[in-house]
Amino acid sequence: DLTFYLRLSPEERVRRAYKSGVPLDRIEKVGDDFVRRVEKGFETIARSEPNRVKTLDASLSPERLAENVGREILRLRSADGDF
Repeated sequence: DLTFYLRLSPEERVRRAYKSGVPLDRIEKVGDDFVRRVEKGFETIARSEPNRVKTLDASLSPERLAENVGREILRLRSADGDF
């Protein structure tokens, strides 16, 4: 019913990856050009389906991001009459 697209700048993504020391995921291993194409695809989907795909600022603190996710879920449930 709802997809969250967590938008993060390429610079912040690289900074976080370097800082965390976590290995690259399968998409990141393919390279920056591929990652940019994937991001462009998500941006296109988010623009074309704004009621289904919510774009959130992933540079926020985990707590603020979780609040935003919760708010969107409550909004969706309220719109569906679940509340």
